[in-house]
Amino acid sequence: MENVPSRVPTQWATTQAVPVGWMKQFRYLARLYELIRDIPGDIVECGLGEGNTFSMLAYLAGSDRNHKRRLWGFDSFEVGPEPTKWDVAPRNPKKGEWAVTEEMVRTRIEESGISKKFPNLDLRIVKGFFDRTLPDFPNRPIAFLHIDADLYPGYRDVLNFLFPKVVLGGVVAFDEYREFPNGPEYGEGTIEKWPGASKAIDDYFANRSEVIQFHPETGKYYLMKKRK
Repeated sequence: MENVPSRVPTQWATTQAVPVGWMKQFRYLARLYELIRDIPGDIVECGLGEGNTFSMLAYLAGSDRNHKRRLWGFDSFEVGPEPTKWDVAPRNPKKGEWAVTEEMVRTRIEESGISKKFPNLDLRIVKGFFDRTLPDFPNRPIAFLHIDADLYPGYRDVLNFLFPKVVLGGVVAFDEYREFPNGPEYGEGTIEKWPGASKAIDDYFANRSEVIQFHPETGKYYLMKKRK
């Protein structure tokens, strides 16, 4: 469908309609954000894609009247990582197929109006593979951790390095977990799309007390950190 500029002569003019999926995603993130209303700490996203979810988190952090939060975005912006045997699925993920650039993310933030609306927002983007950048994450509390790493290695590294820094009551949201799409290639909902991500999550929390919760509207999962 060709993008047609809006004929509405206002600041709300857009080049295309906002998909319902993104409306659901923002409502989901806003709901999770309410869970940390009284919890101080940073907001972290690992795996930025083109920056859509990161922009939503930036809006939530910028409009937070209870806490001045630092927003972190981590992504390699390079080819990699190599899918493991646990990532094998009909989706057939290939090394480097999701590569975007840091410029694309920063442009998305700028075009969204976030920088103008919240000029004092402390937003930091860190380039590099998780196993190289996350060990250097400063000793700062994390209140909200959003993981969109797709594959087993990414989820494993994010959880190993950052979950210990999530505060009690903090939220961890998983973009890929127990996703069983309909369609013949997925056995009509019997074959998982991101098995490596699910394995990394299940392995990490196997001996912990957190309860992974399901959000029906988006089909996403999240948890709140508890004592081990």
